[in-house]
Amino acid sequence: MLHHIPDYVSFVENAITRHLARGGSLITVQDPLWYPSLSPSDSYLTRLAYLSWRATRGDYIEGARTRLRRIRGFHDNRNPRDVVEYHVVRRGVDHSALLSALRPRFDAVSLLPYWSTQSAVWQRVGERLGRANTFSILARSFRR
Repeated sequence: MLHHIPDYVSFVENAITRHLARGGSLITVQDPLWYPSLSPSDSYLTRLAYLSWRATRGDYIEGARTRLRRIRGFHDNRNPRDVVEYHVVRRGVDHSALLSALRPRFDAVSLLPYWSTQSAVWQRVGERLGRANTFSILARSFRR
């Protein structure tokens, strides 16, 4: 869940250097793919799934305020809703930057893209269509 960390690339580089033993592995999970890398159809389906799920959650006024802040690219560190949704303002997680940082340090690094959304219905739709909007990384055999 690197998407909650402002400088996730430096965080990962520092963490593996300080805490990972030679031969160790790193696994990341449940991070949103870098939005500019999504196909138009994956981007559309992701937004549709989110908005249809959000419409069932109530609290429409605060939901609209949050959406407006996102559209404007504004992030308020004091607002719990903004802290949870920080990855939306910065357009996901740059998986290419993470891969570039990890490949020189590990023998094998794999990007594992998959579909994930809050709605059980849209989860099934995305999986059946073979869509991807989220990723994991598996990095094996840390070189130290």
